[in-house]
Amino acid sequence: FGTSHGRWAQRAVLGDLHCGEMEPQLKLVFYTNTGKEETKFFTEQPLGLQFPDKMPIVIRRIRQGSQAEQLGVELGWTIRSIGCTYLAGMTITEACDALREATSPLRCCMLVRKPPLDAQSVTRLSAKFKSVGEADAVPILKRYGYVALTAKSWEMSVEQPELHLGMVDGYRVISTPEHHTWYAISGTVTAGKSSATRQWLVERRLAHIRTLLHDPVKQGLGKAYSQHFAKARFAHHGALPGTAMRLASWLAALSKAINSKALPPALVASILVFLEAPLLDENAGQVALTDESLRALASNEEAQREGESCEQDSVGNNSPRGTDDETSDHTTATTTTATTATTAATTTTEKQEEEEEEEQQQQQQQQQ
Repeated sequence: FGTSHGRWAQRAVLGDLHCGEMEPQLKLVFYTNTGKEETKFFTEQPLGLQFPDKMPIVIRRIRQGSQAEQLGVELGWTIRSIGCTYLAGMTITEACDALREATSPLRCCMLVRKPPLDAQSVTRLSAKFKSVGEADAVPILKRYGYVALTAKSWEMSVEQPELHLGMVDGYRVISTPEHHTWYAISGTVTAGKSSATRQWLVERRLAHIRTLLHDPVKQGLGKAYSQHFAKARFAHHGALPGTAMRLASWLAALSKAINSKALPPALVASILVFLEAPLLDENAGQVALTDESLRALASNEEAQREGESCEQDSVGNNSPRGTDDETSDHTTATTTTATTATTAATTTTEKQEEEEEEEQQQQQQQQQ
């Protein structure tokens, strides 16, 4: 999937079709960082490559667990050609159109969940994805490939699945029925060395992630929360610039905590349900990635951070921004004064958070 004119458009594309005896393949020729040519053949989509919306196409990010990572594609490589088609002289729009068309025959290996537009409020989404009770934790986890003895203890003698959570850069505003900003969470889970990696993408509002994911995790870990998330502070209220980056850092820390069995099984079961993780018997190819699935995932905040312009396909620059419950989502700063004010506000909030954390640590030490 991808956007046509978005900063950091995620491209699940890439290559002319090369029909082998087994299955379709895409041949991509790269210029490496040393100037040499490197050829890679892809057999599934999405490839997990991210690059800016400009020519030449230089790989800036590689999604963890993707086929690009498995094949050894590296950051900084430049796509030279797709099959026998050279990209020199093409515009970014022409190149991306060609890539999208060429990738369509590939096997789709990612589930893309539809946003829960029928449950946009926190209350409704909580009712739709209810927390897992202790009696149901063990059988529910089994459906995802996890083995637990009870709702509070893991089976330590078996290998548990490895989970990795991240963010697709950007956000989109959905106006049905109300304006809300949605962030895309990407996930990969491998049940074992002999099992295939399952990948999926799910969209949630910041209010959903805070109330139904962050808060239960913080409560479940108690004092141990600061140990696992010391360098990964959660996003601020109001979806300020930098929200996607903060969420990505926090989700990475959450993945490590889950993989290290720091969270109790019942809480992990609730997290998997909330994120709509794929079940063991769920066919990852049943939902195809389409250009409409995430057309507006072009991040204004990424453009600000990199100093480059950005456009949104589905939401015009003058469209009203979404709201996050009673707080407003951020609007791209258009003047130096506005940018400075936002930066100052963010810095002040961060200092307040640091002071509160230091005070809490001192109180804990005194109690000990």
